[in-house]
Amino acid sequence: MKKALSIILAVAMLLALVVGCGGGGESETSSDTSSVSESEGDSQADASGAAGKKIAVCMGSINHPVHRIVQMGFMTKGEELGMAPEISGLDEGSSQELYAKWESSVTNGVEGILAWVGDDSAYEFLKTVKGMNCYVTVPHFPHSYQDTKDFIDRNLSCLPDTYGREAAKFVVERLKEKGVTEGTIGITQNGPNVTENAANDGFRSQMLELDTNFTIADTVYEGAEVAEAANKVTGVIQAHADIVAGFGTTGGSPQSWATAMQNTGKTDLVVVGMDYTELNVNLVKDGSVTAIVCQPLYDEAQACVETLKELFEGKTFNGSESEWFVELDAPLAYVGGEGVNDINSYQEIIDKVVEYFA
Repeated sequence: MKKALSIILAVAMLLALVVGCGGGGESETSSDTSSVSESEGDSQADASGAAGKKIAVCMGSINHPVHRIVQMGFMTKGEELGMAPEISGLDEGSSQELYAKWESSVTNGVEGILAWVGDDSAYEFLKTVKGMNCYVTVPHFPHSYQDTKDFIDRNLSCLPDTYGREAAKFVVERLKEKGVTEGTIGITQNGPNVTENAANDGFRSQMLELDTNFTIADTVYEGAEVAEAANKVTGVIQAHADIVAGFGTTGGSPQSWATAMQNTGKTDLVVVGMDYTELNVNLVKDGSVTAIVCQPLYDEAQACVETLKELFEGKTFNGSESEWFVELDAPLAYVGGEGVNDINSYQEIIDKVVEYFA
């Protein structure tokens, strides 16, 4: 299984689709007990606690290494809290097949879910399962409170704009440490999806505010195929003789940028990528890339389970946006960092995932 988490299968983060892919943080609790509607609140609050409740982590591409981290966080916390957690999803298939799989779990007794959904294409499904008296938590992807509070009980996510801004600050600091104060910075992402657009925009906005002499190149879409992505990043580097840094917003970006730097001989670029899969962690540790943004994959799953427990016990969170949305941190991890910024601190989680799914 360790090999499965290491290989460059990574389908360069299909996470931005409903199927997900491919941000530690802490869960927050609320004292607010207002509900979506009085009748719904009364019926669901009648549950006698969370013990023995069936809950499911609903995802696609269930064997993806990033998704496995989320699944382990969900399963271990559910077991710890005395619930009956399960994984509901498909390794491949259409959106409709995936929704049918998730709905079958609810039909078969699941009363609370973590739904890995990145946009509004899954909203009709979420409304359906909410109507089946199933609690819905959504991690990782920010959603609109006003548009979804009636069928998403709580949204727990880091904000792509925030980690995009932090990546920009980090890149500038590292370049200044090297005595570099001008040049081109490349940006790549999987495709034009909402999450990666926000990280891209945050990076660009922060660079403008920092008022540096760096130029940000046009965004290049890497695509889902690893070799093709590396070729595209190679093209970015070759197109800019003065390139000094890069920011890749997908889980495959560390691999595509590392390969492209080897292809071009420009191995001294300051490069920030995404997600603490085993391969990406090793690329940081051996100096192939400078840092990765560590979206709180494990933590957000555990926070969803804790929220489901509170929902089963009668608590509600959708009375106000401040209670409904929980912002989690997405630290940058690098060699020499401390605490959550220490790249080595993520190896322990990876090792646990390997053991759990062995």
